[in-house]
Amino acid sequence: MTEEISSIVPRLRAIARQEEPGDTAEVLDLIAELLPHIRDEALLVELTKLLNFFVRLFSYRDYGVRDAFFEHRIRDVLEQVDLIEATFRLN
Repeated sequence: MTEEISSIVPRLRAIARQEEPGDTAEVLDLIAELLPHIRDEALLVELTKLLNFFVRLFSYRDYGVRDAFFEHRIRDVLEQVDLIEATFRLN
């Protein structure tokens, strides 16, 4: 996994955990930085899912929703980030 990718993944995790501020535009920028490293369609699908999870997460956060479902969305995002990181490690 390249240094560039290894710096993006922790940032995505921190945004998902609400440890650092972030928004859809920043996540799009981070995912765009990953795109040149995509070598197969499956990883592109996973990145698309990740973006979708983040959009849902931000919509809940922006409306002030802090319940079990919101926490589940955070777990969804973190699981997706882990999957993407593992895929990059394999390539």
